[in-house]
Amino acid sequence: MFFKSMMSKMQKTWLWVFAGMFLIPEVLWSPVSNLCYELLNNNGHPYRATFLTNPDNMAWLACVLFLQFLGSLCFSLLMWKNIKKSHYYWAGAIFSTLLALISFFLFYLSMTLGMHGIG
Repeated sequence: MFFKSMMSKMQKTWLWVFAGMFLIPEVLWSPVSNLCYELLNNNGHPYRATFLTNPDNMAWLACVLFLQFLGSLCFSLLMWKNIKKSHYYWAGAIFSTLLALISFFLFYLSMTLGMHGIG
C-alpha cells in the first residue's frame, strides 16, 4: 500500500515535470504556436516574434522543439499508463498524444528545413 501511494506521488511529480518541459518554452517563446500559425495562415509572419523566429536560430528552434516533443511524449505516456474510466483522463490522454504528434511533426519540419538552409 505504501509503495503504491509513493509511486502515485512520484508519477504525479513526473507528470508535472513533463508538462513543464512543454509549457515553459511555449509560454516564453511560443514555438509550436508560431509554427502552426505560420503553416495555417501561409503568410510567413508569426503572431509573436521571438529570437526563435529568426532564420539564423534554426538550431535553437530545433532544440526547443525537441525538448517540447520529449516533454509532451513522456506526458502522454504517463497519461495512457494511468488512464482511469473518467472522461477527463481520456480527454487528457488524447490531447497530449495529439500535442506530441504535432510537436514531433514541427521538430521534424524544422530539422529538415534547417539542414537544407530553408527557414
